[in-house]
Amino acid sequence: MQNFKNSFSHFELAKKKLVYFSNLNYPNLICAVSSKQIGDLRTKDNKGLENFCRVLEIEPNNVVRAEQTHDNIIKEVNKQDCGEIVEGVDGLLTKSKNIYLFVVVADCLPIVFFDPKQQMVGVVHSGWKGSSQNIAGRMVKNFAEIGSDPKDILVGIGPSICQKHYEVGREVAVLFERGNIKEDNHKFYLDLRKVNNSQLIESGINPNNIDNINFCTFEEKDAFYSWRREKPNLSGEFGLIAGLKS
Repeated sequence: MQNFKNSFSHFELAKKKLVYFSNLNYPNLICAVSSKQIGDLRTKDNKGLENFCRVLEIEPNNVVRAEQTHDNIIKEVNKQDCGEIVEGVDGLLTKSKNIYLFVVVADCLPIVFFDPKQQMVGVVHSGWKGSSQNIAGRMVKNFAEIGSDPKDILVGIGPSICQKHYEVGREVAVLFERGNIKEDNHKFYLDLRKVNNSQLIESGINPNNIDNINFCTFEEKDAFYSWRREKPNLSGEFGLIAGLKS
């Protein structure tokens, strides 16, 4: 299991526009997580997304976005999906070049998958609902069905809310193994990151191929939006974009 140690300080984080995964430094792979410095990414056509794309040096019209319905549905996309929001899905994957997959979050996990041998990339949005349905493991299965060996897949797991601040009801807690739940004074706290790491490893991902950006969205108020911290008036969402350039 990963120790979830970060490679840069909280002070450095607050200044960053983009955060990168240490295991996904490939010349033909565009992949990054945005911060508040980029702006709000909630809507399809906004300055935040344009800014994100400008920094990544990609065209906004080549971005494909998942609608995100808090389920475990994943779809393979291609050129005809560029510029669209794909309805009814929380995960996207592609082998096509110059298509950039996009999910937004504000406490949930943004996860990217990359097979450098098969040249395939995928992204998922994983909240407690998607995690309870093993969306991360389902993405690994989808990769395998298209030709990937899970041992070749590299995974990056972005910032999310930490267990300390992620209280859930008993009806949610019972959906997960006890090792992922902390009970304190009749309250239940879910370790969303631990759940997804375990599911990935159970799906055949090498633990050494997983990079965790282990910053808590609730605590890092200068860097990331957080629904739990800001509710009911969430000021924005940050995002993950990943894709292969030609």
